[in-house]
Amino acid sequence: MKLSYSNCGALIGYFPYAPDQLRYLASLGYRYVDFDMFDQRDAYMADDWRDWVGKVAQTAADLDITLSTAHSPSGQPDGWLTRADATARLIRSIEVCGMLGIPRTVAHCLGQPRPVTQRDFVRRNVEYYRELLPAAERWNVEILLENLGEPRDHDRAYCGTGPELLELIDAINHPLVHACWDTGHANLTTPDQTACIRSLGGHLKAVHIHDNMGDYPILGLKRAPRPNMDQHTMPFFGNTNWDGVMSALLSIGYEGTFNLEVDVPRVDGKIPFRDGNDKVVDKLWRLPLELYTQSQQLLYNIAKHMLETFGCYEG
Repeated sequence: MKLSYSNCGALIGYFPYAPDQLRYLASLGYRYVDFDMFDQRDAYMADDWRDWVGKVAQTAADLDITLSTAHSPSGQPDGWLTRADATARLIRSIEVCGMLGIPRTVAHCLGQPRPVTQRDFVRRNVEYYRELLPAAERWNVEILLENLGEPRDHDRAYCGTGPELLELIDAINHPLVHACWDTGHANLTTPDQTACIRSLGGHLKAVHIHDNMGDYPILGLKRAPRPNMDQHTMPFFGNTNWDGVMSALLSIGYEGTFNLEVDVPRVDGKIPFRDGNDKVVDKLWRLPLELYTQSQQLLYNIAKHMLETFGCYEG
């Protein structure tokens, strides 16, 4: 398996410009990148977005980096985006993939306003993602639906298991629609991901590798201390069963990259500290770049060790 990294989260705090992100990841040893567009929307929705795409393409070519997969924006019209705006961003992200030669992009399912049945959830998502199919067909870009995992008030989201994800893929019924498996999301919904990964079989085209402490009983507790903790930590910094994950991927002949979607050390969600004079103190808001790089080197070595241990490391 080829080792890749997602240019997401904390990395953007150090390198806001996508070509600089690619240069940094190349310096760590990565030759494959999962191009994350969650936080790039100011670039690809700008008037000069084609120039930005050209610079990303040239940088990747200069560094001999393969943009193997992408991640489109979440597109949640039930939140701060209107439906039209969310759809426009998703379609633009597919167009960016086509221009960059990225063969597939991950897209989140729509959120589900409660109460809603599984049947209604599937219907809403089928209607929504069929709107993206003309763009996907034009650019020959696969759309990968990702398993959801964040429990809401201990009421697990739909599409949290392999069979549920397959139900939605089958309902859309298009040769360009497949699956991405997120290990962190899955660790919030089930203590055993093996059967879910195996159920996806040839539909599984990408993975998001990261860890957390789960949302099922651990350490003798009835529930995990805090639910909905999609922490995106390094593997082994949570309680995911990596032997099961690796065994399942190999058992289905998974051919995608081993993509790290790790977002630590992160700053999102932190509340700024204010002293007695109401002045913000941010001396320890973010690690200095030197220490951040040390953490990223550790992450690279951990992931390489995982692949080498199972005899599937390809660089």
